[in-house]
Amino acid sequence: MQVAYGITANKSDYMVGREEGLKQYCQLDNAFATGLNGQTYYYVCPQSINAAFKRYHAAAYDVYEDRSAIDSVDNELSSKESKLQDKKLTDKDRQRIRSDIRDLDRKRDRLRDDLYDHERQLDQLRRETQFNR
Repeated sequence: MQVAYGITANKSDYMVGREEGLKQYCQLDNAFATGLNGQTYYYVCPQSINAAFKRYHAAAYDVYEDRSAIDSVDNELSSKESKLQDKKLTDKDRQRIRSDIRDLDRKRDRLRDDLYDHERQLDQLRRETQFNR
């Protein structure tokens, strides 16, 4: 293989390294770890493990997304609560901000429920992998 800078890669060495890397990457524990870290799975694992890896990664990724969404709502809440301290706000502005805060509180409660459900599912899958070893 020729690349732009005149360096030639040895294709067979590359393929050996790639296969070794996939053996290390395509472990079910790594499906959980990469999902919880918010990393995308690109369906690179062998067919023999791909379905399980995809399923476990997706469950962990759901937890990651829930946690990220809760953090985002918490930041919005903090910002809205800080705005309430502004002495220049009109009563109408305060009322709108308080309404936004109530909506965000309800949204955070729903997200926490989702997180709880997704964490339970993830724990079940982890137990499943430990049982099958």
